[in-house]
Formats: sequence, C-alpha cells, structure tokens
Amino acid sequence: MDNSCAILVLGCDKNISVLNIFFDFLKKFWPNCKYPIYLGLEKSTVRYEGVSTLNSNEKQWAKRIKSYLMSLKEERVLIILDDFLPEAPVDFHKIETYIAYMKENQDIVTISLAEIYDKANFPSTYPGLMRRKSRGDYLLNMQVGLWNKSILCALLRDKETPWETELFGSIRARKYAKYQFLCIPSDQNSPYRYGRGWLLVRGCWNGNEIKRLGLESYYKDIFDGKDIIYKGFMQISFVQRVIRRLRIIYRKMLSRVGVYI
Repeated sequence: MDNSCAILVLGCDKNISVLNIFFDFLKKFWPNCKYPIYLGLEKSTVRYEGVSTLNSNEKQWAKRIKSYLMSLKEERVLIILDDFLPEAPVDFHKIETYIAYMKENQDIVTISLAEIYDKANFPSTYPGLMRRKSRGDYLLNMQVGLWNKSILCALLRDKETPWETELFGSIRARKYAKYQFLCIPSDQNSPYRYGRGWLLVRGCWNGNEIKRLGLESYYKDIFDGKDIIYKGFMQISFVQRVIRRLRIIYRKMLSRVGVYI
C-alpha cells in the first residue's frame, strides 16, 4: 500500500445504491490501485474489497467532509464524488507523477483532473498542466482532483452547502495567492476520464446517463425509490439566481479589502 496519497470517495446514506455501480467501475478501470481507499458516509457501513468506511454524524455537508479529511493520516487526497464513475482505464502513471509534483512542491494546493474552464488559465511549469489565476472562479471545486488536505480543510466552512463551498471557498482561496492551483488543459487529457457526474441529479437518477453508461443491468440499485428523469435537471428560479449572484458579489467585494468569510 502506498500512503503518499489517499482516495476519498464522498458518498451519502441516501444515495448508497450508487456505490455498487461506482466500485464495480473503479475495480474495472483501476484494478490495481495501490492507494488506500476510503468511503465517507453518515451512519451506514458497507463492505467493498479494499475500501474502509468513514462515518460522521455531522449533518452539515462541509463539516462532514472536513471530519473525513481530518481522520486521514495522508496529507494528499484524491477526492471523488460517488457518481463520478471512471469510464476508461485510469492512467495511474500520470496520477503518480502529479502526486510526486505535490510532494516536491508544498505550494501546490490542488491538481484538478478535469478542465476548469477559465480564459485566464495559463501554462504552468509542470508539463501538461495549466495554472489558475489567483482570482479565478472555482479555485475550489469538487471535480475529481488531488488536494493538499490541510489547505482544503482551511478553506471549508462548517455550515456551507456543496455549491456554497465551491463558490465562496474559491473566493477564500484568493488569500493563498502565492500557492498554485492547477488543472488539466482538457478533459481529454484527464488520467481519470468520467462524465462529470450527472448520474444523480437533485436526488433523482438521470435516465440519459443510465442509457449512455449501459447501467440497465443494475436495475436493483436503480429502482431504489428515486425518480428517473430525462430533463429539467437544473431548474432554479429567477429569484434564487439573483440572490446567489448578489451573495457572490458581496463576498468578492469583501475579498478585495482582505476580508475572507
């Protein structure tokens, strides 16, 4: 076992039915993973070969994630959400190279294994990786990625939801201007190829993804009481969009005067 990095799969008790699918795909496309694998859940305990379950009773999402992270002895963590299924053989040699970069340079906060769209990205000193501008959006994001555990914990706030963590955590990340936030230039270059989730959306199964991934054989898992939907995935009211935008503007204004909340 290589303890230079841990793999943390972020799950939840209400979506436990997706885990059979996830770990089947992980075993298929990364069969000889040498890193310890942890699964974060609330109260449930499930058994998968080579996987250790971490439980947390924290009700708040960000606080729960922090509790998982703090229980790990490894300083570098590869974070994967439970419906981010690998769809091709994992290029573990490239992942090993990225981990080596982080071991050598403590200023690397994260290496996102997905393209983070931003015209301000520029080539880093590391081959095949782009560097994010210190004031870019989604410096903190929950796409598959390697993280410096200590700094990620410092960026989390207990009461924030996943979307608040990404938006406001990214604003807080601006105070780490001297540090490096890296990403791959294109999803085609990712050592962990996946469809950016979308298998579970707003508590429902995405019927389009079930068909695309050929998951019909998992009917016992899929027919778990959740609805199967084919459209209307990102419905949010105009008022909600305005409120979100105003909150983001307010946080960004505070960051300009050195206040990060």
